[in-house]
Amino acid sequence: MKHIVLLSALVVSSATLAAENCKPIHEAPATVAVSGRSGSSSVTASEMTVKGNALSPKQPAEKLNFVAGSFAFSLIPMSSCQDGLLLEFQNAQAKKQVLVAWDREVTVDGKAGSESYVTITARKAKP
Repeated sequence: MKHIVLLSALVVSSATLAAENCKPIHEAPATVAVSGRSGSSSVTASEMTVKGNALSPKQPAEKLNFVAGSFAFSLIPMSSCQDGLLLEFQNAQAKKQVLVAWDREVTVDGKAGSESYVTITARKAKP
């Protein structure tokens, strides 16, 4: 069990370390598409623009809440980086930072296509 926790921590920290040349969201807006499922509950959101908060640097962007019955999670876009969008994912079981590569569907929780997953696609917003 200790190995799983250590491996999980290493994966999360390596994603954070890979985030290079980052800017606040308000300087480099992005769009996100989200899909998730837990049993018979599901959520889908297409091309939501995240603009950040230029007036409050301590709150990098708006918190996006997703709820369908007992299935709930939130996302906070943290930084717009060279390789992708750095965001914080949180559900009842976990809170972690994830780097979502630009223009790629990334599973941030669970296993894609299973009974429980959350996938995100991030794109740089057009100016």
